[in-house]
Amino acid sequence: MDRNERNIEALRPIYEAWGRGDWRAGPEVYGPGMVWSWSDEFPDIHGVYDDPEDSETALREWLSGWENWRCEAEEFLSTGRQVVVFTRYRGTGRGGIELDRAAAHVWTMRAGKASRIDVFIDRGLALRSAGLDDAE
Repeated sequence: MDRNERNIEALRPIYEAWGRGDWRAGPEVYGPGMVWSWSDEFPDIHGVYDDPEDSETALREWLSGWENWRCEAEEFLSTGRQVVVFTRYRGTGRGGIELDRAAAHVWTMRAGKASRIDVFIDRGLALRSAGLDDAE
């Protein structure tokens, strides 16, 4: 198994759990100094969080507005150190509003561990941030 495949396989269990709405998954893959970054497309949570407690607090606060929230992986693209994951967000807001939205995550991996995740709604922005063209 090459590095691209290993990086993808390291992330699959996270998305299996997140697809069930289990947000406790992930720390076993996070490396030291794991950074979370949400694009400006997420007005209530956008920014860079380099403290694990800050990122966890921000995510919990954001998730509190949802009765249920899931993030399912649709496709994995590995560029070596980075893995782009096309995702689908599905959820029901506290007011009963249903959401089904395509999105993407860009993971930076080091020695089989995640050092950063960048979260996007616009898949084109995610691809460009990973140095890939929209057409790929």
